[in-house]
Amino acid sequence: LIHEDVYDDFASGLAARVDDLRPGDGTDESSDVGPLINRRAKDHFTSLLANGIENGAEVLAGGRDDLDGLFVQPTILGNVNREMDVHATEIFGPMACLYSFGDEDDVVGMANDTDAGLAAYAYSEDHAFLAEVGSRLEAGVVGLNTTQIFASDLPFGGTKESGFGREHGEDCLDEFLEVRSFSVELGEKS
Repeated sequence: LIHEDVYDDFASGLAARVDDLRPGDGTDESSDVGPLINRRAKDHFTSLLANGIENGAEVLAGGRDDLDGLFVQPTILGNVNREMDVHATEIFGPMACLYSFGDEDDVVGMANDTDAGLAAYAYSEDHAFLAEVGSRLEAGVVGLNTTQIFASDLPFGGTKESGFGREHGEDCLDEFLEVRSFSVELGEKS
């Protein structure tokens, strides 16, 4: 989700970086991106890519899924919208989907329009914007101007349909407790 004022510059810069990435064997030092986990994952990636293109997404980088084996070219899709399958699906592959937004309400609505809620990230030089948006994001963990969201004293887990429970911090102790209710009638009061 990229602010409309910087969308074009950001998209072209990201596309240029992604075009330089080379899929290949992880033991080959010249490769940057490894294979997908299995044939089903590659078929899923291919299907999402095709659906996005059919529904108006613009391939800004990559877009090749015809590589040998389980390899796909890292892909950037621009002009993604909520009607595309890729919008509401965890991709589990090297594809970034770019959306343009105009204001806080717009970006928060778009970010929260998902069944997943493990982690969310926001970047801005405007700290008031970060505080407002961060407090409104529906995610178990929120990184503001950072991807470093793990610490042994901070709880980690999601909301909605992802990241059930909590790890780390004192909140993780609840995972080991079973809450029970007791209702007892002691008879008539004297």
